[in-house]
Amino acid sequence: MVYCKNIIIVIVILGASFLKLIAQTNNFPNRQVGFKFEQLGIEQGLSQSTVYAITQDKQGFIWLGTQDGLNRYDGYNFKIFKEKGNNSISYSVVWSLITDSDGNIWIGTERGGVDLFIPQKGIFINYNYNPKDTNSISDNFITVIYQDSKNNVWLGTNSGGLNLYNKSTKKFQRFYSNKKINSLVGNTIRAICEDGFGNLWIGTSNGLSKLNLNDFYRDMANPEFISYQYSAENQNSISSNNVWAMYADSKKRLWIGTWGGGLNLYNHNKDSFQRFIYDPGDHLSIPSNNIKAIIEVADGSLWLGSYDAGLISFDVESNKFYKLNIKDFILTLYRDIAGSIWIGTYSTGIKTYSSRQNIFKNYYQNYFDNDIIQNRNVSAIFETDDGELLIGTYGNGLEHFNKQRNRFTKYQAEVNNPYSLSNNRITSIIQSQDGNIWIATSGGGLNLFNKKSKKFFRYMAKSKTSPNSVLFNQISTLCYDKKENKLYLGYFNGGLSSFDLTERKFDHFLKKNFNGVDNWKSPVTAIYIGEKTGLWFANFEGDLFNYNKEKNIFFKIDLPVFRSSADKKAIYFLKEIEDSIMWMGTYGDGLYKFDLRKNKLDIFNEENSEVFNLIYGFLDDDNGNLWCSSNRGIFRFNIYNKSVKAFDMTDGLQSNEFNQGAFFKNSKGELFFGGVNGFNSFFPTEVIKNEFVPPIFITGFKVFNKPLELPNPIPDNIEIVLSYYQNLFSFEFVGLNFIMPEKNQYLYKLEGFDKEWNKVNAQQRYGIYTNLDPGEYDLRVKGSNNDGKWNEQGSSIKIIITPPFWMTWWFRSIGIIFIISLVFIVYKSRVKTLEKEKLYQQNLSSHLIEKQEEERTRIAQEMHDTLGQDLLFIKNRILLTMQKFPDNKINNHLELILDSSSVLLKKVREISHNLRPPELDRLGLTETLKSLLQKLKDSTSLDVIGEIDEIDGLIQRKHEINLIRIVQESLNNIMKHSEATECVITVMKTNSEIFISIYDNGKGFKLNNLKEVLNKSMGIGITGIYERVRILKGTIQINSDHGKGTDIKINIPVSNKELLAN
Repeated sequence: MVYCKNIIIVIVILGASFLKLIAQTNNFPNRQVGFKFEQLGIEQGLSQSTVYAITQDKQGFIWLGTQDGLNRYDGYNFKIFKEKGNNSISYSVVWSLITDSDGNIWIGTERGGVDLFIPQKGIFINYNYNPKDTNSISDNFITVIYQDSKNNVWLGTNSGGLNLYNKSTKKFQRFYSNKKINSLVGNTIRAICEDGFGNLWIGTSNGLSKLNLNDFYRDMANPEFISYQYSAENQNSISSNNVWAMYADSKKRLWIGTWGGGLNLYNHNKDSFQRFIYDPGDHLSIPSNNIKAIIEVADGSLWLGSYDAGLISFDVESNKFYKLNIKDFILTLYRDIAGSIWIGTYSTGIKTYSSRQNIFKNYYQNYFDNDIIQNRNVSAIFETDDGELLIGTYGNGLEHFNKQRNRFTKYQAEVNNPYSLSNNRITSIIQSQDGNIWIATSGGGLNLFNKKSKKFFRYMAKSKTSPNSVLFNQISTLCYDKKENKLYLGYFNGGLSSFDLTERKFDHFLKKNFNGVDNWKSPVTAIYIGEKTGLWFANFEGDLFNYNKEKNIFFKIDLPVFRSSADKKAIYFLKEIEDSIMWMGTYGDGLYKFDLRKNKLDIFNEENSEVFNLIYGFLDDDNGNLWCSSNRGIFRFNIYNKSVKAFDMTDGLQSNEFNQGAFFKNSKGELFFGGVNGFNSFFPTEVIKNEFVPPIFITGFKVFNKPLELPNPIPDNIEIVLSYYQNLFSFEFVGLNFIMPEKNQYLYKLEGFDKEWNKVNAQQRYGIYTNLDPGEYDLRVKGSNNDGKWNEQGSSIKIIITPPFWMTWWFRSIGIIFIISLVFIVYKSRVKTLEKEKLYQQNLSSHLIEKQEEERTRIAQEMHDTLGQDLLFIKNRILLTMQKFPDNKINNHLELILDSSSVLLKKVREISHNLRPPELDRLGLTETLKSLLQKLKDSTSLDVIGEIDEIDGLIQRKHEINLIRIVQESLNNIMKHSEATECVITVMKTNSEIFISIYDNGKGFKLNNLKEVLNKSMGIGITGIYERVRILKGTIQINSDHGKGTDIKINIPVSNKELLAN
C-alpha cells in the first residue's frame, strides 16, 4: 500500500513542472454545458477511492481494481475481494484488469503477480514470479494486461518487461529490453494495445515498441520489436518516451497518451507521429500534457483522462480540446456494453457517464467553480433569433448566455442607473420582430432590452388611464402578436393591457371590457393568441376568457365539466395544438383537452391516467407529444395514444421542481424548461428508450437469514434442496443495468406456489417464502432496465423441499401396507371370530335340533309305549265292561268314553307319528317321504304331484330326519299359508347330490320382504328349513313373487357316494 502511494507521489513530483500550465488552463471552456456524472465512492460501498483498473465480465458485472481490494459492482452493492489466504486475490492493490474471451478475469496486482479468476467455478489461480523458474511471470508488479486478436494474453510489468501467457502449458514467455537488436525498448511497461493492422504496441517508460503479431506467431522464438523514441530533432517522432496510455479507435487510428508530451496520433502510412501539446496561446489546444487514459465515446470524439486537467474531450475532426467538468486526477477510462463511460480517479472513486442521463442538458450543474450563478431559481427563458439565451431569475436578475463561447453575462437592477434592469424578479421574456427584447418583472413593470447598447428602457405604472405606461408594475406574463405587432401583458392584480409596438401606445382592459364578470381581477396566469380563435387568457381562479375584437369585450367560457367555482383549478398555460382543440395545463387537475366546436372537455390527471395533477406549462413537439413541467419533474404525454413517460432528477433534470412560465421552444425544436435549480434543454428526438436488456441474476440465497454456500451469482437451473424444517428462506436478485439502476423493475414468482408475479422496485430486490409444502418449485426472476425494457427470460433456480420421513413415499407406502395389513388382520380376526360364533351357533343349533329330534323320538316312544298302551288298555276295559254288563244303564256313558278314548288314542298315535315317523325306522327314508305325500293327498284337496327317487342310505341315518323335516315343513307351509291348488314335489338323486324341488301355485310373497316373512309364523318353518339344509351342508334357493307361487330348490350332498355310484 505504501509502495503504491510512493509511486503516485513520484508521479506528482514529475508533474510539478506543469503547475504553471495548470494555472493557465483553469479558465478553459467546457466541451458541453452541464455533463452529469454519477459518483461511486467509499460512501456507496467502494473499498477504496483510488481506482486503477476497470473491466466488465461476460455476465455484466463491473470489476474495479483499487488500492485496497478488488470490487465487483452490480449497480447497487459492492462485493469486495481482498488478500486473505487460499482462494482469494494474492495482493489487495490491483493495478490492471481484463476479461478474456473465455469469460475469466485477469487481475494484475502490485506485489502478488497476476490472479486468474474463473467465475463459473468461483476460484482464483495465482501466478507469481519464481526466480528458479524461467517460465514463471517475470515480475510480481503487473501494470497492464491485454488480450490480442488471437485471444492471447499479454502482461506488462513494472520492471520485468513483457510476458505472454501460454494457455495450453500455463507458462509465460518473457520479453526483455537488452542490448540485442529488435528487443523491447524498455522493461517498465505502462500500456499495451493492438492497432487495426495487426501490430501490438507496447508503451514503456523509455518509448514505444511495435510487434507484428502475424510475423511473431509464425516464429515466436525470435520476436522482432521496432522501437520508437522521442527525438528533439524530429518533430514527427513521439513527443515523450514516457508512454502511459494507448487506444485504437473505430477508424483504426492509434492514439498515444504520454506523461509530459501530451497526445500523439500515429500515422500508419508515414510511420510517424502527430503531436498534440498544450499551447498557452491556443485556448482550444490540449489543456494537459499528462495523459493517463484514452477512450472513444459514442459521438466519435475521444475522452482523455489527465493528471492536471481532469477529463478532456477531444473533437477529432476539428482538433479542438475542451475541458469537461471533472477535475480529478483520472487513472483509467472504460466503456461498458451499454455505452456508459466509467472513470477511475486517484482520490474520488468512480464517476460514471451515460448519454441517456445527459439528454437533458443542465446548464448550471458544475459550471466552473465561480459564483456567477448565485440564484438558480429560473422563472423565464427565451432564445433570441441569433441563438443567445436569456434566462430570467426570480430575484437575481437577467442572465445572458452566449452558447458559442459558453459564457454568462449578468444584468441586475442598479439603484443609480436608469438604464439598468428595473427589478430582479423576472416573470417573462419575449422578443418582438424588430429584435428588441421585452422583459416583464414582478414589481418593476416592463423593460425593453437593447442587445447592442446593453441598456434597459423602463415602462412603469403611472395611472390606469395612461396610454404611455403599464397598468400595474406586477406583470405575470407576456404574449406577442406578430401580425399586429402588439404585446399583451397580464397582471398579478388582474386585468390585461395591450401595447402597440408600432405606435408605442398602451390600451388597458378593465371592468368595462369583461361584460360584468367580477373574476377579471384574479391574477392572469396565461395568455394565448390563436390563429383563428384570437386572443385568450386564463386566470388563477380557473376562468377562461376569449376576446371579441368587434365588441371589445372578453367573454367568459364556461368549461362544461364544472358545476361550481370550487371545482375550478388555476389554468397555468393554454395552447391550441390542433384546429379548435385547446390544451390547458392546470394547477391541481392535470391536463385539459377542450374541443371548442363540440364544447367538450376531457380531463387527464392522476385519477384516470399517469398525468401529474400540477402542470406549470407544456411545449409540443412534431410527434404529437406534450412535454409538461411540474413539481415532480417533466413528463411526456402523447395526445394520440395518451401514453405517459416521466423523467426526474435521476435523468439529469435540474430539480423535480419547475416554475410556471419558465419554458421555451426554439426554432430548431430544442425545448427549454427552468426550475428552482437552473434549467434544462433537450431535443425530443434524442429522448430515446434504453433498449439494453439487462442480464438478471439471483445473487444470494438464505435459510433462516443464513447464506447458503452457493456461487455468486447463482447459476441458472441449479437445484437447491431444503429439508421440510428449513421453512423460511429468502433470496436476492439483481438486473445489471447501470443506467439509472434505481429505476429498474423486477418480477419474481415461485411456480408451484404463486399464481401471479410479485412486482418490486430496485430498492426491494429480494423475496421471502415460508411454510411451503414439500415438493418441487421453480423460482423465476425477471427484470427491466430504467425505461421498462424487460428481460423476459430472466433467471431461474429449482427449489426442492424434501418432506419429513412420515411424508415420504416409502413411509407412506409402508404406512399404507401396515394399515391394510392391520385392517386385514382385524378383518380376518373378526371373520374368524364371527366364523367361530357362527360355527358355535351352528353347532349349538345342530345340537339343539339333534336333541330336539332325540326328545321327539323319546316322547314319541313314550307316547306310543306308555300313553298309547294306557289308552288302549282303558279302551279294552271299557269294551269288556260293556260286554259283561250289556244292559247296564251306564253303557251309554261308557260308549261316550270309549269313543273319546279312541279319538284320543288316534291323536296320540298321530302326534307320535309326527314327532318321528315310524316308517323311517321301519321302511326307510324313501318310503317315509312317499308316505308324507300320500297323507297330504289323503288329507287335503291339493292336487299333489310327487316324484321320489330311491335315496335310502345316501345320507347318514342320523341326518335323514332333517331331510324329512325339510319336506314336512315345506308341505306344512303350503297347506297353512300358500292358498295353493297344486303342489309338485320332486326328490331326485344326481351324480353327487340329492335334489329336492317343492313348488306350489299359491299366492307367493316378495323376496325383498323375506326378512318380514321370517319374522312371521311362516318364517319359523322357513328358518328351520334353512338350518336343517345347513346341517346337511346343502344349499337352498327360494323363488317367489306375489301371485306367482313359490319354488324351493334344495341341493344336499351325498355322504355315501359309493352307494350312489352303484
